[in-house]
Amino acid sequence: MVDNLMNRALAWEEEKKMHFLYDG
Repeated sequence: MVDNLMNRALAWEEEKKMHFLYDG
């Protein structure tokens, strides 16, 4: 359960980074 939450947080961070990079 905790691992799932961590994975979600990591995926969210990665997505945020990707959007940031795309925005320039």
